Amino acid sequence: MWVKKIIKYIIPVVGLSLGDHHYTYKIDGTFFSNFEYFDTDKGMLDLEIDMVKESNLIDFKFHFKLWVELVCDRCSDWATYLYSCVFILKSKKREL
Repeated sequence: MWVKKIIKYIIPVVGLSLGDHHYTYKIDGTFFSNFEYFDTDKGMLDLEIDMVKESNLIDFKFHFKLWVELVCDRCSDWATYLYSCVFILKSKKREL
């Protein structure tokens, strides 16, 4: 089952101590091959995650660089695409 192959990329937020945490992943094409609808297994993802856990807030900052080979929609040749991005996610615990 593919879940067993990607379990090493799951961050165990429950039970994690309060404070700053840093994760670094180098993900290759074997990761992408686990997904049925992803059009290639040729790629590399460098991912760094900075996480701050507080009692009522979790703040994630994702820094990623990705190169991937995909078939061009216009010419049907293989093309290499490079992406670099920072993505911020904040999640606040709601009081019930």
